[in-house]
Amino acid sequence: MKSQKRSQSKSKSKSKSKPKSHLNSSQTIDDSDIYRIIDDITLKHARSSYGIYVSENFQAEKKKDPSLKSYEIWRKLSQKWQNVPESKKKDYERKSEEEREKFKKDLETVRHYLFGDYKKEGSTAYRLFLNSRLKEAFEKDEDPKEVKKIASEDWDKMSNEEKLQWKRKKEENDDWWEHAKKSRHINAYAVFVQKKIEEANEKGEETPNFKKCAKLWNQLNDKQKKKYEDAAEEMNEERKRMRELFEIANGIQPKKPAGAYKIFLSEKAKEGIFKGKSNVLKEGRKLWEKLSQEEKDEYLNKAKKIRLCYIYKKMLYKKNRKKILPSKPRSAYNFFISSMRGKSPSKNEPFLAMCRKKWSKMSENEKEKFEELADEERKKYEKKLEKFQNRVFDIPKRPKSAFQLYVMDKFNGVKDENKDFTAPEVLKTVAEEWNKLSDKKKEKYEEKAAKDRERFKKQNVEFKEFGYYTKSREQKEEEKEKKSQSQKKRSQKKSQSQKKSAKK
Repeated sequence: MKSQKRSQSKSKSKSKSKPKSHLNSSQTIDDSDIYRIIDDITLKHARSSYGIYVSENFQAEKKKDPSLKSYEIWRKLSQKWQNVPESKKKDYERKSEEEREKFKKDLETVRHYLFGDYKKEGSTAYRLFLNSRLKEAFEKDEDPKEVKKIASEDWDKMSNEEKLQWKRKKEENDDWWEHAKKSRHINAYAVFVQKKIEEANEKGEETPNFKKCAKLWNQLNDKQKKKYEDAAEEMNEERKRMRELFEIANGIQPKKPAGAYKIFLSEKAKEGIFKGKSNVLKEGRKLWEKLSQEEKDEYLNKAKKIRLCYIYKKMLYKKNRKKILPSKPRSAYNFFISSMRGKSPSKNEPFLAMCRKKWSKMSENEKEKFEELADEERKKYEKKLEKFQNRVFDIPKRPKSAFQLYVMDKFNGVKDENKDFTAPEVLKTVAEEWNKLSDKKKEKYEEKAAKDRERFKKQNVEFKEFGYYTKSREQKEEEKEKKSQSQKKRSQKKSQSQKKSAKK
């Protein structure tokens, strides 16, 4: 009976510590909740009882003797720790346990916030069901927010058999990994073009070219365009969520998050406030200063929320890297310590203190064999590290077309010749030059594009299997060129600034 009770209690404790796989809408954390508790979330790993003792007493030891170096203070504290009474050690253990519990709670909170309905068993099926409803609403000019509410209610009322049909559809029609790769930003015009192509395919008509689509788009009024803008916004929200999931699942290196002011600037840029204005940062700063504290707090909360996601993703990225990161090489002294294992020190002398004494008394000839072992291990480590540094923990870059390669080659030259030209005007002139090129001259760029496609295929296969891909020779050469160019630019800027200061 006792063993049964113990096993039951163990299973209960395990279920409590793990985040639930099925979250109802009431269990997921919304924006208002996350803003309320966000300041208390740290996502810092718990310290050990000894670690807490060191952090509490380090500064006091430093004040006593400022001449002491850090490692000397740690050594002193480690000796003092051995004499700390058990009652005080228990207090430090209790603090360590509290930190562990807080870390678990914070981690679960962030997981719930990040995943939301994706943690549901049928979440992907639900998303497919919701998308079908939103598509119908789009055709009927219905409000997407109202459709979402009704769809969630209908989904909850559905039987398991009906839900299973949507799950099967999702398995047949959609691979989430492939979908996540297509998680780039989409605009209203792109949604319109996509819809026109779908309509033509359904009717069995010839697919419209971009010129025809552009004419049809210009004929639409503001109300009709707004419909496509709302649809694009909905799609971008979904794509962003898929990208978040993809990064978390594959342990991809996350990009540094934007701050409150940067989020504000990007929102205002989308609204078209900075159109035709030369100094965007100056204009943006004026608008930011005019905001009330409540309005600023909204952007600050958004930035906090993004920061929280970034910390969580970075933690998983580091964990993923640690699995394959080569362990650091041991020093000659470390090899000596391992050779001393099994040799018992005197009663009053700790093992490491005995090792330090013996090592300090050893001659250079006696230390030589340990230094050779350390040198061999360092060489092996450097070879492994070189391989590791050539790995990229991100989705392989998409292959460039022949035209894109031509644009990259000619853009700066055209810009230098026509300094008054804007970027779209430069692109237009480069496109005109491309159209005039003969097939023989285009061949060079077509070959480069074919090589780039092959590179993408190889890297994609490697990434799917291992979660990273290895850099190609071309990539390494490009990186070297970029570094050398940036160094040249820096040196030029330095010399220019020095000349200016000398003239003054």
